[in-house]
Amino acid sequence: RALVEDRSGPRYEPPEGTRRKQSKRGSLPHHEWRPAVLGELRRPVDRVKATLLAATGVRPEELRKGVELSISDDGRLVAYVQGAKVSQRTQGGQEWRRLSLPDNPFTQALRPFVEAEGGTLRVVGGDDAFRKRVERAMSRAGYSNLSLYSFRHQFSADEKGSGLNDDELSAALGHASAVSRKHYGHARQARGKGGVRATAAQPVRSPAPGPDMGPSGPSLG
Repeated sequence: RALVEDRSGPRYEPPEGTRRKQSKRGSLPHHEWRPAVLGELRRPVDRVKATLLAATGVRPEELRKGVELSISDDGRLVAYVQGAKVSQRTQGGQEWRRLSLPDNPFTQALRPFVEAEGGTLRVVGGDDAFRKRVERAMSRAGYSNLSLYSFRHQFSADEKGSGLNDDELSAALGHASAVSRKHYGHARQARGKGGVRATAAQPVRSPAPGPDMGPSGPSLG
């Protein structure tokens, strides 16, 4: 309830005269911004979907495919994700990944919905209308330079700040190559608690060493 109703947090006001055009990673605010955005969403179902984006870092197109939430034997919330940006030709992307999520305000907010459906809930959404509603909520909260992908960048930053193993972070983000994770968040941008455990369809590929390198349920639609 505090997660979705508290609107008293600081509002982001960019310095006067600064340019708003910047990368989504670079535009992450210097404080925890997600609860304020979730509190501005007027539809409860939108809050559930946006909270899932915050908890898992999934791509919006993966949310459109549907993300299955369940509770593991050890009590952790688990997300099963069908990957996007998967290419058989380039071996890019993870066809699927399983995320065992840490206990934090976002997973705590999702858990009652999963428990109410007997332990399994499939969340489906992420269409253009949903994107527009979330971006309007971001604007009302004072974060008009953010987008749905900002949840993904913040998730990565939180996990980097928690010290997550690099390859496990790549798997959690749905990357097949270790190179991609560097584009998603910095450890110094961490604003929440990380600690995801991830498994994926294939091992994460490390970059080839260069000449100067050493080895290296119901549907919620």
